Amino acid sequence: MFRSVFITVLIQWNQLEFSKKFIFNWPKIITRVEDGNSLKDAVEKSILEDRKNDDHYGIICISNTGDIVVDKTKDMIFYASHNGSVVTSF
Repeated sequence: MFRSVFITVLIQWNQLEFSKKFIFNWPKIITRVEDGNSLKDAVEKSILEDRKNDDHYGIICISNTGDIVVDKTKDMIFYASHNGSVVTSF
């Protein structure tokens, strides 16, 4: 059985402890969607909760019906890629 939501998380590099916490907390978005919330509402609720905790991340969610929601906890987020040996930020 496929889950109802695919989630990709963009985490600021210096937030390792947060990333460990977030990996265990993001299923609440999936649970909210499976409980009948729209993907947009589920993400908004989670983002608002995490802003209050001063967490710093961006998130991309795609539902099995094709809905896409992109949001972040801060006004600015830095993007980077890693090819196995080099980190490039942009």
